[in-house]
Amino acid sequence: MNFLHVFLLCFLLISAVFSLEYTEYVNDDCFYKNDFVFDRMRSRPMTGDEMASVHLYLEEMKLYQIEILTLITEFGIGKPRLPCFCSSC
Repeated sequence: MNFLHVFLLCFLLISAVFSLEYTEYVNDDCFYKNDFVFDRMRSRPMTGDEMASVHLYLEEMKLYQIEILTLITEFGIGKPRLPCFCSSC
């Protein structure tokens, strides 16, 4: 795995941890939030297909978060670097 891939996975983890509610920007004027579509100061409930695609996306992101946690655990990314004085470290 290259460094850029690891960095992007860590970025996804951090953004997932700090996001309190789901917001997906579609373009400059339209976005989804809490099962509603907001488009140029108007809102409407999402259709069943839109809700299904968003929930599928969120489920896929959960899988990526598990992989990110594994990377953090295995490679120590984001953990403090401490000096090591033993020869087996």
